[in-house]
Amino acid sequence: MGDQNGRLDSPQSQEAEKSASPPSLDRSRENEAVRSDTSSPLLNTEPLPLDDQSHCPYCHHDFRKPRVLDCLHSMCEDCIIAQLDGRRDAQKTSDQDKRNPTDCELEAPKCKERPTPPGVIRCPICAQESHVGNDVRYVHTMLLDYVRLAENEEAVGERRCRACKSEQPAIAVCKQCQSDLCSNCLTAH
Repeated sequence: MGDQNGRLDSPQSQEAEKSASPPSLDRSRENEAVRSDTSSPLLNTEPLPLDDQSHCPYCHHDFRKPRVLDCLHSMCEDCIIAQLDGRRDAQKTSDQDKRNPTDCELEAPKCKERPTPPGVIRCPICAQESHVGNDVRYVHTMLLDYVRLAENEEAVGERRCRACKSEQPAIAVCKQCQSDLCSNCLTAH
């Protein structure tokens, strides 16, 4: 097995031939592998979609005592307890029983999900199971602050003076202490 010049093709001769290629050619091949056309989610600079973060995905109301699930989504404590007790599931089945049998269903019937064991709930967003039992302790305080902030922004016209407790409408906010001030307290502050 020789070539035109009568040399033998041995593994040693092939290694010598590879090492004879210029190192800059090898580096350019490595760079081509790094510069792939696939995009990385870590390099994505587009803004994240804004979801309504102040509503519970289970009851669709503003969060009340939000708790963090294993999947890092949040639910109201009362909604977690209701799901543990099976109250909402029972309500769904009773609503289905009330339907007229002649009513047409446009969607294909969904297969029944397997029941969760005691102390386990299913996240309404991602359907991941979370083990909560009787211990519902992870309070999502940042989410509570977000809900309170949204409520405060809605009630801007309803702000009252916090300096004198006179219940007069606030006309200004102190930039240093963030206190709502009425006209009398504004001049005194």
